[in-house]
Amino acid sequence: MGKPDFCTQIVQSLENVWAENILFDFAVRVHDEIIQCHRLILAACSDFFKALFRSGMKEATENCVEIKNVSCEVFRLILKSIYTGTSLLTLDNFIDVWHAAHMLQVKVMINVCEEFAITSCSLDTWENIYLHAKLLCSDRVLDNLNRFMTRNFEHIIYSSTFLQMSFLEIKNVIKVQYLEVGKEDVVLESVMKWVEWDTEKHTFSVGSKDLMTGLALPTEDKKTFKERESCRKDKLTELLMQVRTCLVSSAVLSRILKLNYVLENKDSRQIMIDALSYKAQDFKHGQWPSAAIHRSGSKYINAGIYGRRDGSYGVISAYLGRKFKIIKCEYLEETIQLVNFDGELFATGKQSNQPNGPCRMFVYCHHDWKEIMKMPSLNLLLVSHGEFIYIINKDDQFIYNINPKGRYPHFKKIKKLPANVEVKHAMTLENFLVLFSSESLNGIEKTAVHTFGILSNVWTRLDNLDGPAEQLISFRNDKHNYILQTNGSLCLVLCSSETENIEFKFLTKLWNFTKQLYGALTVQSQLIIFGNDPGNDPPNQKRISELPEHFTRISHWGNDTCCSNFVPITIMNSAVNFDRML
Repeated sequence: MGKPDFCTQIVQSLENVWAENILFDFAVRVHDEIIQCHRLILAACSDFFKALFRSGMKEATENCVEIKNVSCEVFRLILKSIYTGTSLLTLDNFIDVWHAAHMLQVKVMINVCEEFAITSCSLDTWENIYLHAKLLCSDRVLDNLNRFMTRNFEHIIYSSTFLQMSFLEIKNVIKVQYLEVGKEDVVLESVMKWVEWDTEKHTFSVGSKDLMTGLALPTEDKKTFKERESCRKDKLTELLMQVRTCLVSSAVLSRILKLNYVLENKDSRQIMIDALSYKAQDFKHGQWPSAAIHRSGSKYINAGIYGRRDGSYGVISAYLGRKFKIIKCEYLEETIQLVNFDGELFATGKQSNQPNGPCRMFVYCHHDWKEIMKMPSLNLLLVSHGEFIYIINKDDQFIYNINPKGRYPHFKKIKKLPANVEVKHAMTLENFLVLFSSESLNGIEKTAVHTFGILSNVWTRLDNLDGPAEQLISFRNDKHNYILQTNGSLCLVLCSSETENIEFKFLTKLWNFTKQLYGALTVQSQLIIFGNDPGNDPPNQKRISELPEHFTRISHWGNDTCCSNFVPITIMNSAVNFDRML
């Protein structure tokens, strides 16, 4: 056994002095017992004693002070820990020591107690630790407990402590992406349980201590604390916005929608109706609403997918922000187009064993690819709307549609494209197909816009947009539809439900150079753009990382092997090869 280091020897020397009861110069009265101490040690470890010795108060001059609200056993334990440098905490004593350390302002002991609280946290102890951490305003322990509650959410919701939590505490737990729940029904049910809990009929308490008197709040806040908490139904809308309501079962949504206080709250009622409407949709294509984003522990993952030149498919996890592979389509040499139709991934491209053969369409299901049919051309654009995939054939200049889930999928010719239109991008908006093509006026590159009424079967020519149509992309979030050009120009796409007029409103330039674009997806208030920057960094390069009122964060992803468009889709975790990061 090696020699003790210098610090250890110092601590041992202090312990010896204390054990030998020599050179004491200060006394502490705890109840009826006098405990002898050293002023230097007390001042070094306790801000309370340091301030007392500097104050010139009677206790400082008489070398004796009385300490109340601390037991002899606890004070002696703190002293022993200070003199010996060892922790003597147990589950039975650490709460009392923690409070005493705060009262005496022994920072080193506070840190030891906090560390003990964190490592001792379990389903049996978390409530006691949580409530005392609140009393002592221990942010470090509360942050750790917050993570503990997200990992054990389905257990803690049955505790009385959960019902006593404040609105902000509940909100901070249920809003996180990594909340571990088997079903989103559990989250919504727990919110309703918390909202309906009557604060007037229950006492907020921590063991024998009254939480209202123990909380470190200003006096006027203590008076209004219960008043604020008694209006829990007023907080319902804000809490519902944190629930992934589109993942809640229709039965639970319908039951909650019948509650009077939900019906009387316009915003809460609308959230429930929107979720039920989403679940009732016959077809769900493309970008998902924020309330349909799966949490990290789900068996599903919200992601963007793109085709790679090696025949595999890259997956960008919307929340993990990492790229993975899914099983490659052995039948396709190179993917040309991907489309999300009702949550299923369809791919078109050249067959690997027939590079000069026809284009074919495959669907990814049950972790494998299944051929659907031959396609009329390689030069296609695909968009989903309603029960059909619409196909813009650039070779014969016709629009087709196909029901890929029909018993015998076949093409139906719909309409001839307008003359001299070379379509670069297509999107759907309400009951319209919106086509974007290139046009040059006096040597200036413009984007021509045509709309096709799916119900009216009529073409309409809209005003040109500034900037290029080549590699233009479109995407949407919960509120708006957008288009983005390679020069960074971002426009809002507006469609009036009454007049069915489509307009484009320029918002800003996200960058000041030319960038390859393949697609984009939105995750709540974040925008993820998939594309490649120029090979050499352009001079004076500028990039916008957020756009107030639209996106709180704008991030960029790229891949040099991308050979297709980039589409948002929800797929099963089991389909992703998490061991093969790109």
